[in-house]
Amino acid sequence: MTQVSTQTELQAALDALAPSIQVTADFKLSSQLDISYAVLIESLTPDNPFVLTKEDTYFAHLFCITSGGALTLQNIILDGNSQAHPLENPENRSLVHVNGGSLTLAEGSVLRNNNSRLEGGAVSAQNRSQVLMNGGSIQDNRSSRCGGGLWLFNQSIATLSSGSFSGNESPRGRDIYSASVLYLGGNWVIPNGIYLKNDSSVIRLISPLTETSVIQLENSSYVSPNPEGCSVLVGTTTADYPLLTQTDAAAFHKPVDCFNGWETRLTDDSTQVILTPVIYQIQYENLMEAANPNPITYTSVTPDLCLMAPGPLQGYCFLGWFNAPAGELKSPVLPMGVPAIWFCTQGGKSL
Repeated sequence: MTQVSTQTELQAALDALAPSIQVTADFKLSSQLDISYAVLIESLTPDNPFVLTKEDTYFAHLFCITSGGALTLQNIILDGNSQAHPLENPENRSLVHVNGGSLTLAEGSVLRNNNSRLEGGAVSAQNRSQVLMNGGSIQDNRSSRCGGGLWLFNQSIATLSSGSFSGNESPRGRDIYSASVLYLGGNWVIPNGIYLKNDSSVIRLISPLTETSVIQLENSSYVSPNPEGCSVLVGTTTADYPLLTQTDAAAFHKPVDCFNGWETRLTDDSTQVILTPVIYQIQYENLMEAANPNPITYTSVTPDLCLMAPGPLQGYCFLGWFNAPAGELKSPVLPMGVPAIWFCTQGGKSL
């Protein structure tokens, strides 16, 4: 175990390929630290973790993990010092850049308070990188491009087993921007939003989600309503977890905008979570056994339905469709997207 209390000592420990480094004081970082081997960096005092803060005059990454590198952070805080680094500054970069290597956020690790101009706010992962969250928190970071907390792209893989996201912001992917492979399971509250770029970046569940889990989806070119009402795949199974439950589906929250009349739902075979139009039921009353040629369901994307008269019934004539027994006569057209309501038909006078 190598103990360090300054950036100079930390750099020396990394140069010596120390496998385990213990931070014994708060200090600032003024240049990038490159990780090319497997190393654990943690605080001496787990209950009172030390803080490594980006220097006021330094804007780039605190750590860059290259191919062969594997950094584990445990009981330590990386602080981007955002108040000294306005979001619009073009030099701002992620706290951690994973470029072909591996990053593990273990219990007690916190990545916070960073502004990034061109990359993810806290973490950017590219070129077949690995990001594992086995605890810790990504909070209060911002990106002016993609992924306020995590930006995942270029065939990289993120596996989120436990931890939290909060207070992150970005135009696309407030918490997570996924253009690659995202595995997730357990108890997760991702309240600000996950941006799924395409059907290859849907969330793959590796274990059951808890009843308190919240996976807030964001609008994207992929997660977008369509006039045909075709379902959008947002979650799927893995070999470790081959059948999903209704609790899993309930954790997925549809985007706030543009999805009125849509819902997240489990497929009949329990292998996928989809965004799909709500199926509304139409109830017809007082038909008196007359044949009804009208549909019994519709959705928010169904074109306006013109309700036809029921089949003939001896001794009666059809007067029209009503909104309730003895209610007002209604138009036979059911407008597209009207919430589920029931209609009633009134038998005519006996001849």
